[in-house]
Amino acid sequence: MYCAACCAPSWIAGFASGEASFTSSQSTSINGKLQIKSIFQLSQLDRDTELLMLIRNYLGTGNLFPDKGNMMRLMVQSYKDCFNFIIPFFDKYSIIGEKAKHYRIWKDIVLLLNNKAQKTPEGIKKNIRIKKFIK
Repeated sequence: MYCAACCAPSWIAGFASGEASFTSSQSTSINGKLQIKSIFQLSQLDRDTELLMLIRNYLGTGNLFPDKGNMMRLMVQSYKDCFNFIIPFFDKYSIIGEKAKHYRIWKDIVLLLNNKAQKTPEGIKKNIRIKKFIK
């Protein structure tokens, strides 16, 4: 149903500029350890599941989940996959518009996680300062 052009890298970057979400969250586990997650996601009506599958296959990572109502969500929840797949892709094929700012902040958080900065008090403070810019 979808043409090959739909999964050209520049098309995916443009689609993500309008539809993607770059988020991070932090919580405290039962044993008191700080947990920080960085998530890349795209949501579409479930009739476009095939499109999300093509994007997932092109990016080389991600899982599909049913969402509220008749929605389907493509999610990358592993910071390692964000670091190894999502960041290299969007560094090469840029996000544009206001979402570019969110991507850069999210990328900084993923880089901190990759460097294990969340395990130091200084890294935790830096993560909190970075997240304050996302509004």
